[in-house]
Amino acid sequence: VSDVDCKRLAQTFCPEHIDSVTRLPGRGNSRTYQVLTNSNKSYCLKSYPDQLVDPRPRLCNEVNACDLLEDLRLTPRSVAHDEELNLAFFEWIDGDSPGLITTKHIDQALSFVKKLKEIPDDVQNNYPEASEACLSGVQLICQVQERIENLESIDNMELQQFLKTSIRPLWEETRKWIGDNWPNISFETKLADSKQTLSPSDFGFHNSLQRGDGSLWFVDLEYFGRDDPVKLITDFLWHPAMNLQVAHKIQWSKGVFEIFGQDLELRQRFRAAWPAYALRWALIMLNEFLQEGWRKRIHAKPELEHERENVQQQQLLKAANICERVRGEKLECPYV
Repeated sequence: VSDVDCKRLAQTFCPEHIDSVTRLPGRGNSRTYQVLTNSNKSYCLKSYPDQLVDPRPRLCNEVNACDLLEDLRLTPRSVAHDEELNLAFFEWIDGDSPGLITTKHIDQALSFVKKLKEIPDDVQNNYPEASEACLSGVQLICQVQERIENLESIDNMELQQFLKTSIRPLWEETRKWIGDNWPNISFETKLADSKQTLSPSDFGFHNSLQRGDGSLWFVDLEYFGRDDPVKLITDFLWHPAMNLQVAHKIQWSKGVFEIFGQDLELRQRFRAAWPAYALRWALIMLNEFLQEGWRKRIHAKPELEHERENVQQQQLLKAANICERVRGEKLECPYV
């Protein structure tokens, strides 16, 4: 859907007459717009990636998550949507992603996670799994292995050299580490429902808006669903869109382990999974080498269309930095 078409199509299901539609800077893989109506009311319009490129039901995930969490008043309210058009309207939240992260921001993130955990079990257990949920050691291994194999099919000499000399050797070490350290009960068998939690999945301050009073609202819930808390914890620590101080990472780790303290195997799963999630993020950094990954990036940021080679070089460097950190820390997490 072009920017011009968005206004025309959005009007078919917008509850008010639209005066203007302004595209916002790219966020992840979806295009976002500020919609102004004739009553001077603002909405956020999202145009999701074509499901022929990415079959995950991002729109339904986000709309359902916002409906589920509406009473918390920490996420935007879903206003209207059209699955065929792949467009959705949300309440407009006045604010920007927080700049300098403080302990108060970490406290708010932890508070949100605690509220998610407190949603009744019967609701949580009936909710779908998060996008690319990892509910066993074997599932995590398979996901990382699949990402490596997808990249190994790409005809790019520099990428293949990096996979051969950096990713593959580290992955062999990591697979052994997982096998040696993962709790036997959940290595091959899916984690018990009682130990899973609802997770925003792509969770962090890059997907939050800070209002004038300092309160955070959490946005972009396209991957929301049930998952192992380990994935939520590690993704927050590894996410490349956040630049957290060591003290904040320690504060986060301490806080989430307290929230999920009844899970006696959580720390063991976390220790076993730590380097695998690092590698998973290194491989995600390389999505721009994949045709579908690049198409999603251009959907969100059309201005990058002629910058693919430069973007790939930047992503290779980021992936290399992650691998160096994992090796330097001897596969252990330094924040617990």
